[in-house]
Amino acid sequence: MHPELAAPLELVDAIPIAEWADTSRLRKSQRETRRRLTEAGYIPAPAADVESIPVAIQAAGGLEIPVVTYQAKKHSPNAGTFLHIHGGAFVLGDMYEERLLCEELARAGFLVVSVDYRLAPEHPFPAALDDIYGVLNELPRIAGKAGVQKSKIVVGGLSAGGSLAAALCLRARDAGGPPIALQVLNQPCLDDRIPASWDPGAVPDSEREGRAWMWGSYLGGAEPTYLSTPGRSSNFSRLPSALIIVAELDSLLTEALEYGENLRRAGVHIESEVIQGAYHGFDVTAPLAAPSVRLRHLIVSQSLNASDEGDD
Repeated sequence: MHPELAAPLELVDAIPIAEWADTSRLRKSQRETRRRLTEAGYIPAPAADVESIPVAIQAAGGLEIPVVTYQAKKHSPNAGTFLHIHGGAFVLGDMYEERLLCEELARAGFLVVSVDYRLAPEHPFPAALDDIYGVLNELPRIAGKAGVQKSKIVVGGLSAGGSLAAALCLRARDAGGPPIALQVLNQPCLDDRIPASWDPGAVPDSEREGRAWMWGSYLGGAEPTYLSTPGRSSNFSRLPSALIIVAELDSLLTEALEYGENLRRAGVHIESEVIQGAYHGFDVTAPLAAPSVRLRHLIVSQSLNASDEGDD
């Protein structure tokens, strides 16, 4: 493990998998962990040079979706719009997660829109995807109102947010949604199945139980489809370019890289990066550590470099 990532991990409030069904306790635990990390100096205060504004987006069908927008105070957004989807196993988190990434994207010239989508198990699939797709369809209007000078849209998220970003791109392709220039899949969970390349006898019970809990919460008893579990897709063509980032010590590494290969075989341009010595969610637990800084630099630079056919 990278030395800068070890100490913050000790402040994480670990709850046994057998007790994860108590979602209220899980959410309270997450808030407590965030408080500890902040008090210990691992999570800094909000940046003074970036303005964050919580608003409600009126989507089709009368759906009202909370979001927070991030925009640099000293200059108007000239790079495009970044739709940010927070992580949390589909059950945890809110629109303020991964704040440092949102702030850095704003400084780089993006209007960042972070979505407070409905959480499982109270709201199983497709609630979260419906919320995010509703915001995606409103982005051109939101960007125009904010004075964004480019029509480029980048979507991205961490963990479950990465899964939702991948699903969003699939849905936008099939439903004729707004064009997406780049999908950023950061340590994504993409498939409810154990990777076929794994040795079945070597898969720990905690891995099986954790996957069953997360996907069971999200699916709510429904059969998985390519929109709920993107790793089950059989058609990877005509999808946006992808940046796939994985942590070396993360059990999700294999399925993320396999997803990238499926994209590549379908003719989609991908860039992938394995962050050495890192565990799952390291950039949330230790956002100031060198590996987390490296991760944010990758996302910002790739987002800036993503081509947009609408802006020559």
